[in-house]
Amino acid sequence: MAGDLEQPRGRNLVIATLVSLATPACAPPPAPAPMATVSQAGSVPPVDGSGKGAVLCAWSLYVVAQEVGRRCHAGEDAAFQDELGRSVARTDAFILRNSSAHPKPADLAARKAMALRETPAAALCAGTTAELYDQFRRQGAAALRASTDDLLSVPREPVMNPCV
Repeated sequence: MAGDLEQPRGRNLVIATLVSLATPACAPPPAPAPMATVSQAGSVPPVDGSGKGAVLCAWSLYVVAQEVGRRCHAGEDAAFQDELGRSVARTDAFILRNSSAHPKPADLAARKAMALRETPAAALCAGTTAELYDQFRRQGAAALRASTDDLLSVPREPVMNPCV
């Protein structure tokens, strides 16, 4: 499976999912409020300078891994999947509390649903996304909790960069 990380199709699926989760459509129409600036002609995307990591990047990875667990590993790894759910919820709360775009919980839920609805289960359960889930799972629930604790330990604007 490690070779799957090198496959462009799998990598492109993860990148497309990450971008769709973190792009400016985080507020309901008609006036979308961007959570993160994605590079546009001549603009420089914001970069996390805290040393703790880019919150939107981690959130996107958590959301994808959570969906892989839900669709591909239902009933397995209960403690890990519970912790992954808590990490997503804690990161949601951080984004809502710290984003200058002031998204609502429904905005985050809609963003997740839109990105994941467009991803077929077969694509989630194989290749790069399956490997992402397996990497998180191998580290275990305690490591995920500690990583999330560290990520969210410094209040700051949630940004996507640097990301994988």
